[in-house]
Amino acid sequence: MDIHFFNIYVLGMVLTLMLMVCFPTAELANNRNGLFNTSLKLNKFILTVFFILFWGFIAAFRDLSVGTDTLNYSNIFIRILHTDWAELPRDVEFSKFPLYLLYNKIVGIFFHAPNAITFFNSAIFVSGVTLFLYKHSKNLGMSLFLFLSLHYYFFALNIARESLAVMLILWVYHFAIRNKKLTALFINILAALIHVTALIGLIVLFITLFCNSRNRALGILIVFSVGIIFLRPLMILFVQLFPHYKDYVYGDGSFSLLNNSSDGKRVYIA
Repeated sequence: MDIHFFNIYVLGMVLTLMLMVCFPTAELANNRNGLFNTSLKLNKFILTVFFILFWGFIAAFRDLSVGTDTLNYSNIFIRILHTDWAELPRDVEFSKFPLYLLYNKIVGIFFHAPNAITFFNSAIFVSGVTLFLYKHSKNLGMSLFLFLSLHYYFFALNIARESLAVMLILWVYHFAIRNKKLTALFINILAALIHVTALIGLIVLFITLFCNSRNRALGILIVFSVGIIFLRPLMILFVQLFPHYKDYVYGDGSFSLLNNSSDGKRVYIA
């Protein structure tokens, strides 16, 4: 077979499906009859290790041309690598994502290759999401496959910084539902210092704090349903506070919240 027809991503999807069949992870006992007589805990461990090593490897060692922002973040890494510590707060993008630049600087202490930041971004993201699903999914194999087939994994190859922030928001939820609110808040702040849109994670904290009864949840649902009419002025205020995110509100881009056209763009926003 011609090597040009061979697709490593298709192979990975097939391998993932095969492991799901051989090592089922559904928590219902009658759905755990796999090819081997293994325990649920072992099945979840096998899938977790496979996913982190295989899919993490593909993402971490991809070429700088794979992903719309991959080369851009590599260039940021090289710039920060040659920036003195004292000059770091004066970097043109420090006010935009200070923690991400600091993280780049720390990586640069040990590694100087242009794709080093791609490796760490990908490894941290894939590991963080996979371990979160390991702890929370009632069918880990299906969750991991949906993570691939619904393009969340592939989408993360394009928006590394925002994906890191989203991964941290998952862990905000993890700690919030365990009543570890300060830990959740701290992680949320870290996420916002990587990508400011992670401030939306504060909604997770809000829900876990105040939606702990049916009446409260119903009341908040009504308030937010009415309050949605203020979405436009709130987004305009957000852009005034963070002008570098104006493309998310204005313009005709795929991610413009106030874009009146359709063409499937609302799918991305949702």
